[in-house]
Formats: sequence, structure tokens, C-alpha cells
Amino acid sequence: MKKKFLLVVTLLFTLLFMIGCKSNEIKDNNYKRDIYSVDELDIDKLLKYKDSYVGDNSKVGGILSVLPGNMFIKEFSLTNDSIKVDYEYKGQSNIKEEDLHKYFNDENTKKIFLNN
Repeated sequence: MKKKFLLVVTLLFTLLFMIGCKSNEIKDNNYKRDIYSVDELDIDKLLKYKDSYVGDNSKVGGILSVLPGNMFIKEFSLTNDSIKVDYEYKGQSNIKEEDLHKYFNDENTKKIFLNN
């Protein structure tokens, strides 16, 4: 009886672990973007934060996650006067320096500053 119970508990934990890994994969795929284009801004996701309080870290993080260049964001911090966003590419294994330069080229930079 104990062996059956132990087997069921082990299988249950294995199943929960696999489901958890799959849900993280789904979340990651929802925020994957074409890093060479700023034209695919999802307005509906951005409008979800329309009435957000700027002092709310999770809301600001949500806004930053749907803006162009979100894949390069390392961290952000809020102060009374400003929002500071640090960008990086080295800490992320799937993004290379060439990707950073291709994304922030003159054309994309103009689009980002004119449209945001």
C-alpha cells in the first residue's frame, strides 16, 4: 500500500512539474517578437494598462513588455521623477550584439521616437 501511494505521489509531482514547464514556455512564446521590426505593436495589450498607476512596478513592467525593444530590457526602476530602464543583450543567450544593432538602426530608432 505504501509503495502504491509513493508511486502515485511521485507521478503527481512529475505531472505538475511538466505542466509548470509547459506554462512557462507558453508565456515566453506570447512575448516573442520580431526583433527587427517595431511595426507590430499590439495596441490591445497596451490599452490594458491605460488607467494604471505609474508607481505600480508590475503595471510598468507590463507596459514595457509590450513596447518595442522589450527583449533587450534588463531592469527598470521607478523614482518620484522618472522611470529608468536599463537595456542589455549580453545576459540573454539567444540575443547577440548584431541583433541589438539591427534592431536599433536609424529607421527603427526614428519609428520608436516618433510613435511612442
